[in-house]
Amino acid sequence: TGKPIFLLFDPVHNYKNIYNNFQTKKLFQCPHQGSIITANFNHIVELFFMEEKMTLKKAHKLTKTCLNPTNIEKVSVKHANAVIHHSTKDALIFYSALKPEWKGTGEFLSIILNMWDTMNVKNKTKGYHKRNQNMNAIFSADDWKLENLEIFGKFIETWEMSHNPGLSKETFLALKQTTASIILCAKYLLNELGFNYVLLGNLQSDAIESRFGWMRQMAGSNYFISCRQALESDK
Repeated sequence: TGKPIFLLFDPVHNYKNIYNNFQTKKLFQCPHQGSIITANFNHIVELFFMEEKMTLKKAHKLTKTCLNPTNIEKVSVKHANAVIHHSTKDALIFYSALKPEWKGTGEFLSIILNMWDTMNVKNKTKGYHKRNQNMNAIFSADDWKLENLEIFGKFIETWEMSHNPGLSKETFLALKQTTASIILCAKYLLNELGFNYVLLGNLQSDAIESRFGWMRQMAGSNYFISCRQALESDK
């Protein structure tokens, strides 16, 4: 029909892949604004053990499981959320006064969080509730949050071309493709289809995964459901 198709890799999977790459490879070196940011996963491990016996913790989301997950546990997004979290980022930057090498890891988490805060918005008032402007809905094709996503896309492209220690080839590709497509999709919805606002968090596979999860429960908590069971659950 001549209408455009926007091909996305699921943003949630991209987010988990960043965490899994970071947890596995340990060291990233990212070109950013004329300098190199060095992020080390071991800094987050050191932060956890430093605060482990404290009554009040700045990085309160960190657990031993998210620092050393099994292959099955890597599938869960909650472990990525614990590591790539505002509390973890803030703690790294706070303690960088004592351990200057931690600052780069905090800055890397900040770049990822700015992208994720914008891409994971599923209701119009989230930004007000969380007091975070990055979590507001997209109201215009000229919205500064879309410009930030374009900057993030260029950051990923520059990082890949630098051949510095970083993400896997597949994760680089998925991030570049999704970031570019989601920006074009948002602009198309606003300019061509006349949407009042766009919630980028709805451009994820969470809804269909939730539906299949419900079908599995209807089939007796069986992961490998048949076509017949899916149709009966739907009825």
